[in-house]
Amino acid sequence: MGKDDKKKNQCDSVNSCFCPYCDGEISTASPFCQPCNKKFVACPKCQVMVEADSAKCPKCGNEVH
Repeated sequence: MGKDDKKKNQCDSVNSCFCPYCDGEISTASPFCQPCNKKFVACPKCQVMVEADSAKCPKCGNEVH
């Protein structure tokens, strides 16, 4: 896994993450990517940002809702 893959798939800090679709920065306080018009939630197990309408995390398989 390269540095860019980690950036796209995980939160770099408590306050911000990166959109897995466009690599734009999204805030965990309001997890919405303006360029992509997608809403995200953080996986409670691994903290990867997952599209809000997804049932499971693509990284760890944990249920997100």
